[in-house]
Amino acid sequence: MNIIPVVTQKHLKDFILLPNRLYKDDKGYIPPLMMERLEVLNPKKNPYFDHAEHQYFLAVDGNKIVGRISAQIDRLNKPYEGKKVGHFGFLDAEDNGDVFSALIKTAEEWLKKRDIKYITGPFNHSINEEAGLLIDGYDTPSVMMYPYNRAYTEKYLLNYGFTKAKDLYSYTYNVSHTKPIDAGNFLHRLDQNNRVKLRPYNPQNHGQELKTIVSIFNDAWSDNWGFVPFTEKEIDHIAKSMKPLIVKDLIWIAEFDQRPISMIVALPNINEAIYDLNGSLFPLGLLKLLWRLKIKGLKTARVLLFGLKKEYQKTPMASILVMMLLEELRKNGKKHGFESAELGWILEDNTPTRRLIEHVGGKVSKIFRIYGKDLG
Repeated sequence: MNIIPVVTQKHLKDFILLPNRLYKDDKGYIPPLMMERLEVLNPKKNPYFDHAEHQYFLAVDGNKIVGRISAQIDRLNKPYEGKKVGHFGFLDAEDNGDVFSALIKTAEEWLKKRDIKYITGPFNHSINEEAGLLIDGYDTPSVMMYPYNRAYTEKYLLNYGFTKAKDLYSYTYNVSHTKPIDAGNFLHRLDQNNRVKLRPYNPQNHGQELKTIVSIFNDAWSDNWGFVPFTEKEIDHIAKSMKPLIVKDLIWIAEFDQRPISMIVALPNINEAIYDLNGSLFPLGLLKLLWRLKIKGLKTARVLLFGLKKEYQKTPMASILVMMLLEELRKNGKKHGFESAELGWILEDNTPTRRLIEHVGGKVSKIFRIYGKDLG
């Protein structure tokens, strides 16, 4: 068995297709669209690479691809306890300790040569994309922009010296049968109802709306564990790639005294629409996708972004604004025929937000774990 760097287009396609073979019989896995993966992994098309360097690797046994991994350094990532941080991701392999050991060792050596002292992951590529290792929720439906892996992956990380760094929780929120949230009544008691306004995303002012969303998110999350700011180019890239999915009134912005301070961004869960396409839109995949998106409609959505500016997070308004935004999601999601929305992920120690979501009926559906290790 050899570990080789991904240097050709064939290598890259092998890198993308490996999970399709490994997990083809797993109900929780849905092959991503090949064209989407090629764009995400292309440094010329994904703005993540404007602030990162990377290398993809394949484990090859004879003529067979048996594993993959990435090593990357995000220059926007803050040091960990004064140590320069590197990441690993896209860790998928056959259930074989030698393969995992060789892949992890290769990623670590690549990072060490670049003076990295602490490795954390898995991130595909960033904490703002697909983050963590799935450790619970294998029996729940597949959700867009969430990673998937077999349960055996964790034991190999632990065997190789990795330890838990943080858990990420995802909640399923039933929008079709949950009772309305009467948050406005609480706002009235604070005598703030005339100062707070909720409005839907305005597609006619797309550019400014993106800047508003980025500004709120980067402020709201800036003190959180593992935070890496979104750049406007990254948000714009996501928005363009997800544009066919955008439902205007599943994206809401809350204003206080006409200043945007909070937002929620939800999109239909495209995994529900591509479950049987095997990653390809041809010859009939595109027709199936368009019919399911535009005519049949989807039943599930995912909240991709959710945040409240820091200066308001410890005020009495914080929980009220969260509930008001969740109510818009519930009400409008139900109007459009959605049955549930996936809320996540949420840091395990973000107790206030987790309690609020549980209070309005959210149920934990998946748990992802991030691991770390000193590299000396």
